Amino acid sequence: MSDTTARLSAAAGEPVPSLAGVAAAVRPPPLAAGVGPIGWARVNLFNSVLSSVVTLVLGGLIVYWAIGLVDWGILHAVWTVPQTAAGTPDPTACRE
Repeated sequence: MSDTTARLSAAAGEPVPSLAGVAAAVRPPPLAAGVGPIGWARVNLFNSVLSSVVTLVLGGLIVYWAIGLVDWGILHAVWTVPQTAAGTPDPTACRE
């Protein structure tokens, strides 16, 4: 085994095959299962069929409720209360 092959083998922590004294390419180690936000979601939210279904259903409900909240609280909100002829607030706009 050549000196280069031995160094590559020691650095990789595994034996590196060689062909005619030329070391083979060393593969990088695989990413850990929980690395980054996608890895975290895969490990914690989508690790089984039941977990995936529950995650998707709850995510859909949250989106549905968020759209309803924006529609009610911003798009169709009553920002000013109209006044009657007598100068009192007219609550019919709020009731609609």
